[in-house]
Amino acid sequence: MREGELAELYRNYGHLVLRRCRAILRSEIEAQDVLQDVFLRAMRYERSLNRADSKLGWLYRTSERCCFDRLSKRK
Repeated sequence: MREGELAELYRNYGHLVLRRCRAILRSEIEAQDVLQDVFLRAMRYERSLNRADSKLGWLYRTSERCCFDRLSKRK
């Protein structure tokens, strides 16, 4: 994924993903950490992201998985 593509993806959807993470984690710091993880995964799994019907849907599913993993590690 080219840097410009990732930047555009972040501009378009970053605030939505962050809001979702905040709602799940109830922690600003952890939500920001997960946001970074999600966009790193977007770079790593670019092919999967590009095949998805909805980029936002892919980002939401990925963010939810990351958040739930983080919550399970809290316990």
